[in-house]
Amino acid sequence: MDNFDKFYVLPRDYAWMSAQNLNTEADVIAAAATIYFNDDLDEATTEEELDSLITAANKNDIDLAKPDIIERLENRDDVEDAPVPYSWVHLNEFRLFELHNRCFAWSSPDGLRDVVDEVP
Repeated sequence: MDNFDKFYVLPRDYAWMSAQNLNTEADVIAAAATIYFNDDLDEATTEEELDSLITAANKNDIDLAKPDIIERLENRDDVEDAPVPYSWVHLNEFRLFELHNRCFAWSSPDGLRDVVDEVP
């Protein structure tokens, strides 16, 4: 991309799921949404993945419990209840932007307003 340095992405409910990227509660909720609303996972796998996510979040001093996360996901007040289902192509592009500090994820309308303020 010749103009890469001019672009930013603001994907909804995007989180590169590794412990070092779980810096805020919003990161954890976005990652949880990706797991919780994934139709390809059975109930046991969903539970395992959420438990693993919570363990990683707690290691990063983010104090969230599974019931709290599930309640927040089920009671989302925005128009679309489920996260956007991104293809691997989108996820790879978001990761590229993230590696260059040009990706600002959000998971609620207030979160979108906050990340827009961060875009230079």
